[in-house]
Amino acid sequence: LNAAEAAPSAELELALDCVQALVADEGVRWAADLQPADADEHFGDILRDAADVPHDEAADFASELRRACREVAREHEAAEAERDALPAGSCALCERVMPTTRHHLHPRDEHARLLRRGVKTRAQLNATVPMCRPCHDCVHEHISNADLADVY
Repeated sequence: LNAAEAAPSAELELALDCVQALVADEGVRWAADLQPADADEHFGDILRDAADVPHDEAADFASELRRACREVAREHEAAEAERDALPAGSCALCERVMPTTRHHLHPRDEHARLLRRGVKTRAQLNATVPMCRPCHDCVHEHISNADLADVY
């Protein structure tokens, strides 16, 4: 937090571990999408409560962490879009011939849950269909990943 501080205290290290665990459990996208006040509540409160970090420093940390998570999420989405890009073909949904992306029939963030439940094999989970970007975006905008995994 404070660059002048040589080594963080044990309490601060524990608080930072808690913040890291929270981001790992909830995901970078979750942290990136937090509103500033929510980021301060989730991350700043941990630092204030566990390590007596001053309010303004904890709020600055929460804001910076949120910004960093947004940057990581954007980079991840760009790499994912590049990896999933396919040459022009027919969209499985609208049948237009245009560049398509790979749409996982079972969203990747649901794979672990579906494997634990034993309802799908890895081969089933990795199945994709080609979709144009407008259709792909529309599907994810209107249907949650949990519903896509369980219903479709």
